[in-house]
Amino acid sequence: EKEKEKEVQKAKKQSIRSDSRDTRGGTKSDARGGEHGGAGSDEEEETRTKKKEKRKKKSSHFGDSSDSDDSSESQEFAQQINIEDSHLKNVLNPQILVEFREKLMNPSSSRTTIAKSSRKLPQGKVPVPADILERVTGENFDFVVYKYLFDEDYFNFVFQLITLYDPTYQVPDYDLPLHMIQFAFKFYTHIYVHSKNKPEQSKWEQRLADCFGRNPDAARWFISFLCEDRRNLKSMIIRCPHQKTRKSYVAFLDRSLSCLGPLESDLLETTSLKISASGLTKPSKGDAYSLYYIEILLDIVLSDKEVKKKRQSETYKAIATFAASSPDAAKLLFNRGIVDIIIKIFSEATTKSLPTCYTPAYTNRSAPIHLSPLVQALATLVCATPSLGDTPPPTSSFPQPIEVPKDSLSFIFDDSVKFLLKIIAQDINEPAIRDIVVHLSWENKVNTQYWLDLFEECMLSGPSSWSEFLPYLNIFQALVLIEDKIELWRIEKCLTTYLKLMKKSKATRPRTATILAPYLNKLARISPAFKTHLTKNSSKVSHICHDFTLEK
Repeated sequence: EKEKEKEVQKAKKQSIRSDSRDTRGGTKSDARGGEHGGAGSDEEEETRTKKKEKRKKKSSHFGDSSDSDDSSESQEFAQQINIEDSHLKNVLNPQILVEFREKLMNPSSSRTTIAKSSRKLPQGKVPVPADILERVTGENFDFVVYKYLFDEDYFNFVFQLITLYDPTYQVPDYDLPLHMIQFAFKFYTHIYVHSKNKPEQSKWEQRLADCFGRNPDAARWFISFLCEDRRNLKSMIIRCPHQKTRKSYVAFLDRSLSCLGPLESDLLETTSLKISASGLTKPSKGDAYSLYYIEILLDIVLSDKEVKKKRQSETYKAIATFAASSPDAAKLLFNRGIVDIIIKIFSEATTKSLPTCYTPAYTNRSAPIHLSPLVQALATLVCATPSLGDTPPPTSSFPQPIEVPKDSLSFIFDDSVKFLLKIIAQDINEPAIRDIVVHLSWENKVNTQYWLDLFEECMLSGPSSWSEFLPYLNIFQALVLIEDKIELWRIEKCLTTYLKLMKKSKATRPRTATILAPYLNKLARISPAFKTHLTKNSSKVSHICHDFTLEK
């Protein structure tokens, strides 16, 4: 009603002004007509009619009169607005809605209108160039958006909404439904991560990761979101420039794969056959979503050069997570030839960057330290195989071992490949290497002797400093700490090999002997059985190294 009253008053004022113009124009025209014979009145009438036509044309458009396409589009939008409620008809004006929509969706049009304004400037004022005016207007518009969109109170409100959401208002720890998880994820990816100040990002990451880890439907939706368009996968897992944000996406994926692993164990074989028959398409109901992601990831890693240049460990973490998700997943990776793929990835990463295999990763920046998750995946697969002992080793990946082909572990014991030796020398993921050594040496004298021979050979040929000795000493320490049925035999063999190494190095490499002697006290502190054998053989040690004294 107020708008109506304003329009009526405005129309009255316009009619009064037009009447006054007509009367003034008539008197002037009469006066001029008396002087010039009445020709002036006709000319003024024509100018007035032209001005009215121009005003009508301007009023028929919602934007700039020169842009015919924008005006027709605005008219179509205005025709689409149909307000059936009589009360809303009086309050809302479709023309106002159209103008608001244009300014909101295309702020450049309003800037152009401002820049093309034909108002006369006061005398002495210089007009602002159109490009500068448009840029300033755009910056002001962005400032308003950022001010009210990237607001800490707004972030806290949304976080409390997804944290305390409970339709029953009874359960304190309520699992979010799918639509709320989707809303939280989209808010996080489209708004929150683009803010300059993200002090609570770790809380957001933990909350969303828990949601994906506890809701299988949400986990399938997220993996499907990454698989249906590879640009989504690359932009989040590979190309994301902010490391903390990229790690949060990897955490969501990690929890999703861990959630779906036990549930999709029975679907892996049929899904693998479907992928080999029809190729990598979007996963559907009844498929193993996790396997689709792993296949797409391997395809990207082997074919995309950008992945090799990025050298990001987050890219490969999903392979280790999938391998540890279920025994069927580990068996499928063995049959898929994942070991050969990992060896190929390592060989491509180390061909140009590492001239020698005796350089630890933390002393060589070009070492492929980003491939650490692949070493973890190898450790998971190796520890899933059966051991030769009567009791299962403590490093077993699953309660029951999986059946694998006989040559599956040839990459470890094949001297022509020496793949694992390079990983040991560069000290990439030392805990994973320890697990491999312990699992294969558990109640197995042949494999134990293999590791001791490898230790002696590498210590005498490669290292020259403490940092280069350390990876091999870690293997030796892992062998000493194994507590199985052949523990005493293994410790005796370890001590014999160690003293033999000290004797050889004293003659050829004195620096090696000075490093090896103090390390005996460290082994004696962490292993009581080794200390007992060392005490019995203290005379042999003193004969080789005169300065050695056993600590009490």
